Amino acid sequence: MILRLARRLGPRRPRISGAHSLWAFAFLLVAPYAGAQSTDPSAGGAYADAMRAGDAYYQRGQPVRALSEWSRAYEMAKQAQGNDRVVDALARRAEAYAALGYYKNAAEDLSTAIDAAEHAGDAATKARLQGRLGNVLFLSGDAERSERELRACLSYARNAGEIPLQARTLNDLGNLLASRGATGAQEAYVESVSLAREAGDRVLAATALLNRARNLIEQGENTAGGEQLDEALAAFRALDDSSLKAAGLLGAARLLTRLAETPAADRSSLDMRTNALYTEAEDVARRIGDARALSYALGYRGELYEQRGRREDALALTRQALFESQQVDAPEITYLWQWQLARLHKAVNEPELALADYREAAF
Repeated sequence: MILRLARRLGPRRPRISGAHSLWAFAFLLVAPYAGAQSTDPSAGGAYADAMRAGDAYYQRGQPVRALSEWSRAYEMAKQAQGNDRVVDALARRAEAYAALGYYKNAAEDLSTAIDAAEHAGDAATKARLQGRLGNVLFLSGDAERSERELRACLSYARNAGEIPLQARTLNDLGNLLASRGATGAQEAYVESVSLAREAGDRVLAATALLNRARNLIEQGENTAGGEQLDEALAAFRALDDSSLKAAGLLGAARLLTRLAETPAADRSSLDMRTNALYTEAEDVARRIGDARALSYALGYRGELYEQRGRREDALALTRQALFESQQVDAPEITYLWQWQLARLHKAVNEPELALADYREAAF
């Protein structure tokens, strides 16, 4: 079933580069929020079993398997004509699509779920789904529709006094505004951090801190950005081990690589910090069994070594990263390391291997 699903989806390999890739990475930090919370562990039946299985796979960093389970749950809900269950299954499935980079599929599922929630008169679920749709539209490049959906969600959250939803939506709106160079991003992040702390959402507070640091660095305010990054790192390190903690450490490491590229940077010191962060993220990923996070940690550390001329070490790490991504059917990660291997093989004068790697990455 998993292999058939992966083949049906095709080799999704989103070529996101530059600043936008950092915002895409930030988007993946926040845990899924559909119309409902995690499936009730006491609930019975095949539908509940499929939803729980999807939850478990997603939390372990296996969105392809989660997608399979949530698709199965959706089909059962649709046959039973259970509106609430249809909405929940679609919203969860959209999370898996988005994690894999299939933003069009995610947007379609969310739009269908929003229509169903509106038909049922469920304004709260509709607003939450609009917030998620806003994020997906942002990543797909539709900034205008993204802002419309996010502001609709925020308006509902403020009127209803829903502090957690306000905090999350402000963080997401900050990402959108920052990516467009618009004013208001910093204010959105500051309010998001404050409200997340009020709501007791430590992961979201750490994420908004990291996003604020990213925005400051993008604006050239490296000193303030570095200080904010230190605060974000402390917040992530205080969390229990999870995929989100690993992603936060990886996001911070990616920001350090940006700082290392600035003219006045102490590259040697920043490289040491970056390498240590990748190792820290790798350790978290190994402890929780998250092969996707582990692949990113190994591959990005290989990239760092490649940039500093340590090609043999870079090759070893990139091969490990490729192996891990292939264990969890993650083509959107695998292609990164195939391209990286191709560059490295070319650099060490192995053109035939480089060509083979390029072909693998392209097809």
